Amino acid sequence: MELDRLQMQILSVGLILLSAFICGRISRKLNLGEVVGQIVGGLLVGPSFISLLFQGLSSIDWIGESSFYKPVLNLYDQKFFLYREVVENFHFFVFLFLGLIAFSLGEELDVKHLKEVGVKATIICFSQAMLTWVLLTLAFWLIFDVKIIIALLIGSIGMATAPAMTFIIMNKLGIGGKLRSLLANIVVLDDIIEVVFFSIFLGIAVTIKHEQEFSAGFIAFKVLGEFFLAFLLGFLIFLILKIFVRSRSITSNHHIADSKLFFPTILNERPSPSIEILLILISVIAIGISIAISLDLPFLITAVFGGFLISNFHSHTIFESLRIRNVMPIFNIFFFAIIGASVKLETFSTDSMLFIGVYIAMRLTGKLLGSWGACKGTGLEANITGVLPKLMLPQAGMAAVETMYVVTMLRGPDGLIVFNTIVPAIVIFELLGAILAETSLKKWKEKGFNNSK
Repeated sequence: MELDRLQMQILSVGLILLSAFICGRISRKLNLGEVVGQIVGGLLVGPSFISLLFQGLSSIDWIGESSFYKPVLNLYDQKFFLYREVVENFHFFVFLFLGLIAFSLGEELDVKHLKEVGVKATIICFSQAMLTWVLLTLAFWLIFDVKIIIALLIGSIGMATAPAMTFIIMNKLGIGGKLRSLLANIVVLDDIIEVVFFSIFLGIAVTIKHEQEFSAGFIAFKVLGEFFLAFLLGFLIFLILKIFVRSRSITSNHHIADSKLFFPTILNERPSPSIEILLILISVIAIGISIAISLDLPFLITAVFGGFLISNFHSHTIFESLRIRNVMPIFNIFFFAIIGASVKLETFSTDSMLFIGVYIAMRLTGKLLGSWGACKGTGLEANITGVLPKLMLPQAGMAAVETMYVVTMLRGPDGLIVFNTIVPAIVIFELLGAILAETSLKKWKEKGFNNSK
């Protein structure tokens, strides 16, 4: 059995990565963004899709009775339960990846950077984030009679914006200036606010799930205590990184064998300084968030606070290690593929479709109306007011990982409501966001607004 499990672990990694890579390339060629393809690629080799595929094939008489299909079906019957179990065990990676993302947000909390954000960006950020949160919360609570804490949780996840696709399009079109700077400041603040809201409401949801009797005062005291411990753990992460990654190790250069031979290069025993920092960072973050999870602490706050302390009291070079071109793309592909592979198609229903539709409608309204109203209210130029709201729609990274976090912490119907609503909506918002962003930015450039400072 152990050999079977080992073989299945190796096979599942290969299938997931290959499927996500191929679908990501196809998606990129269609100008839809690689994230959409990577999620779809994971779904196509996920246990849920494979199970439904075999059920469908077995129901077709000429396929079910064919000589070539029976051996495949026997193999499926013998191995599929193990494949499902192995794929579900990969969920640990999602939490680790989310910890790294949250830590990287701390870089944007540099006090010097925050002073440069400006009042207009802050107002626009709070306006669209709060309107989106309120609309989603009220819609799920009042229309679908979802528990208020689950509605608040869905609303907080809806606040998140994923600007990667937008900035890729901006780079392709050569767009910079005031629009780019304003968007960057808004989405960074947006994600930080979202992490705080999400951590608070998930903490309350977990408390309600585990406690038989509670009061508002008890929940508030417990959440505040958990946040204090999360900050303390973030401080410990900062101290450990400050000890292990000293200034001289950041700037030192190791001798790397200059060889074109395969084995001396692949099996080199001395990693580059950036890789060394990345290894230390992943190790410390992994230990920190595992302790936070074991104590039921909001590990996102732990990671963000650790990043904040590093950003303000140590070195930004630590964050540079998270941008190593040949390493981090592998993390990204595997992460989004696992999200897709975790989709449980058999749990979808008419209600799920209604939830997805309302989520999309409310988030669209909140992001577009909130951004547009704040742009008008702050007196921004008409050309920026016309395009900026459309750039706030994409949603992938943070929202996707938090959704997986919710379904793990809130097992059962509550977790499935969140997962089945948000994961399909993420794909739609990535598609819609990419189309609107590219169309709007092309018009922006054609009208000669790109020189706006």
